[in-house]
Amino acid sequence: MLRLASYNVLADGYIDAQRYVHVPPALLRPETRHAALLRRIRGLDADVICLQEVEADVYALLGAALARDGYLGLYAPKLHRKPDGCAAFLRRASVELQQHDAVYFRDDAGPGGRSGHLALDLYLETASGPLRVIGTHLKWDADGRTRGHVGERQAEELLALGLGAGARAAPLVVCGDFNATPESRLVQRILAAGLGDAYAASPQATAVSNGSARRIDYVFHSTTLNAAPRALPPIDDAAMLPAAGEPSDHLPLAVDLDLRAG
Repeated sequence: MLRLASYNVLADGYIDAQRYVHVPPALLRPETRHAALLRRIRGLDADVICLQEVEADVYALLGAALARDGYLGLYAPKLHRKPDGCAAFLRRASVELQQHDAVYFRDDAGPGGRSGHLALDLYLETASGPLRVIGTHLKWDADGRTRGHVGERQAEELLALGLGAGARAAPLVVCGDFNATPESRLVQRILAAGLGDAYAASPQATAVSNGSARRIDYVFHSTTLNAAPRALPPIDDAAMLPAAGEPSDHLPLAVDLDLRAG
């Protein structure tokens, strides 16, 4: 059994006090939040940790601490001077990194045809065999657009990356902040491609944005894997995130994977 976690940690550069007016200011201070993030991540006790909205200084802090816990860290920043990127931490005793790539979306949504958003693509070897993990943070775009939705273009690139011709024959996990609700075309397209939703049997909101609790974070997986999700604390529109014990406006997802199922 292997535990995988996915967590949008909320970049300091995206914190606008007006958006978090009901959150005690002390909980938004970097020195408070960074220490709380480390405690929250350690508490997940995961073998593979995929993080989004990670700034370079936060990666350095987490990386130094988690290295002492036996983790290998990987980081790739977004393009175009965005403050954050995607990171992964791998427990050396549980998984061995075979290959990794930072894949920047060719989504026609920024300079050079790229928004700067990316996927961190990992090939791993475990005691039960190979595993491919892709952690990502898709760009938000307005719902209801019939053409040119940036997140949908990025999702198509993810599917081509993980399931297209030439993809390695290994069980696949695609996880992260997809900035899309379950009924969206984006999520429905991923499910139609044959991936399972680890939290499908126990769906609930994973983030609170502008006073709205929504399910926008996912762990999608090959259906040959048994994926047992860890319970999430319930949140609704009235939830104040970040909060004591929850240092981001997203909840971390954690899923126990049985690779022997395939």
